Amino acid sequence: HGAVAFLCLSRGADINWATSGGTTSHEIALENGYVAMAAWLGRVEAAGGWACYLSEPRYELVVLRELSASGRARLHGKERVLDFLFPQPPPTTLFGLGKERVLDLL
Repeated sequence: HGAVAFLCLSRGADINWATSGGTTSHEIALENGYVAMAAWLGRVEAAGGWACYLSEPRYELVVLRELSASGRARLHGKERVLDFLFPQPPPTTLFGLGKERVLDLL
């Protein structure tokens, strides 16, 4: 059932869909005992929808990259991990946007 929900959302289904009685997909999953799927749907809803849910890890990596480049992100004794993740300085542009604009998007 979780795979079907994933497929539907990835193909454009509305996370805020509700029955004529107002029951959401999250509530239907809970009522039918699909606790893990209900929790996942809750995370997608909390993120603000499918696209936002998918973008969250990317934003976190951009922030981590910026903190790493400025020396504010440290992994006590494991700095090589950050060097491995971000081998070059962060780009100054993203899709034609200036660095300041990229950080504004976060």
